[in-house]
Amino acid sequence: MIFKRLIIISVLVFGSSNLLFSQIKVSQYDLDFQFNFENERLSCVAKLGINGQGDTLNLLLYRLLKVISITDTSGGNIDFTQNIVSFEDFEKLQVNHIKIPIRELTQTNSVLTINYIGTIVGYTETGMNYVKDNISSEFTIIRMDAFAYPVQGTPSIQELRKLGMQLFDYNVSATVPDSLKVVTLGKLVETEKKNGTIKYKYQSIYPSWRIDLAIGKYCTLSFDNFRIHYFKEDSLGAQRVYSAIQQTKLLYDSWFGQKELKDFTVIEVLEGYGSQTDACGIIQTSTAFKNPEYTEELYHEVSHLWNVPHKDKAPCRLESEGLAMFMQFLVKGKMEDNNYLEKMAQITLEKVKKQIEDNSNFASTPIIEYGEKNMTDYSYSKGMLFYYILYHTVGEKAFFEAIKGYYDEFKDAGSTTKEFAEYLKSRFKNSSVDKLINNWIFTNQSSIHLSNSKMAEDLWK
Repeated sequence: MIFKRLIIISVLVFGSSNLLFSQIKVSQYDLDFQFNFENERLSCVAKLGINGQGDTLNLLLYRLLKVISITDTSGGNIDFTQNIVSFEDFEKLQVNHIKIPIRELTQTNSVLTINYIGTIVGYTETGMNYVKDNISSEFTIIRMDAFAYPVQGTPSIQELRKLGMQLFDYNVSATVPDSLKVVTLGKLVETEKKNGTIKYKYQSIYPSWRIDLAIGKYCTLSFDNFRIHYFKEDSLGAQRVYSAIQQTKLLYDSWFGQKELKDFTVIEVLEGYGSQTDACGIIQTSTAFKNPEYTEELYHEVSHLWNVPHKDKAPCRLESEGLAMFMQFLVKGKMEDNNYLEKMAQITLEKVKKQIEDNSNFASTPIIEYGEKNMTDYSYSKGMLFYYILYHTVGEKAFFEAIKGYYDEFKDAGSTTKEFAEYLKSRFKNSSVDKLINNWIFTNQSSIHLSNSKMAEDLWK
């Protein structure tokens, strides 16, 4: 069971997508990686397509990655500065902060070529325990969580939130020994074999907000446009993962509306590296492949495919992670254990009661403020209980009709948590639902109710 996934970098960027630093935007990435596994180092030629105008483009790289040169579209050298700094509001997190004076560029749309080299040894010392990323022939992952490629932004959690979730197209290639395989959530367009090496070239299928590239001794299971990249020893688990995703999708289609899984990819990563969902795929830790007990993690991840874009500057994650945890427990109850939802609601209640007792700040903070106060982890637990109560209060049929209606109405424009809450109120026009929303989302009255409840069923009866 997972109450939270420490996907901190993902949380940082799920804010409003309308605010850009000086109206500059990275709209295209072309990344070409080379690896020296013996020395645990990489080099990359990164071409960034830049739109808009402004004074400075701010980029973040991992603290042990160094920029060698930056050139413009014509090949001329661009001045830049780079400094190893800590996040101003997360001191343990250090990055290489690159500043590029964009005012020197004469074209509105430009391409910057950034050459950088170095190594990556993870961020576990910061408390981001899932960022174990390193350069190894056993397993390597390149992703934004470790700033393995230039990520737009300044070293500030609050400023990254203001920048928001930016979408871009990408081409990414990597050259590795021919005993290894490179996989991404994108589309494989070409491979080139030469002198015992193989170069893999991928491109994005849809505009994405992150790039995830994994290297290892992968095998691939394919069904039409559906792919699962897995480690050889987990072949049976890969079959189970495929079946679980298909079965889960059928349930979600019936509840939330049809969603096509076109060119969909699942990538197995080592245990402890964290799971993540993007528009066309899932990065899934090996626990779900190795142990049927953890198949429920997939129920969680697949539910994210229906999520409505956040419009809050600092989302509380109730609509995404709170609902995903509830769906994880509900679906496992439907498929495997009829009493699972009630059992996990009870365990979650006991966990949250202990958190309320130990943390007065948590006890006094309403859900809608979790994003502003860096408390989004609590949406996995307290948020799950919100949906548990709503589900029992209105009944399963009305519950899913409401969630589907919300997705249909806001899937393109996105919504704030306040808009979500007001939608539920208008949908049900029920005093019990109004009270639930006011006590849980907008005030801290739920903490009192939780503290006085011994059984999960007491929350809704």
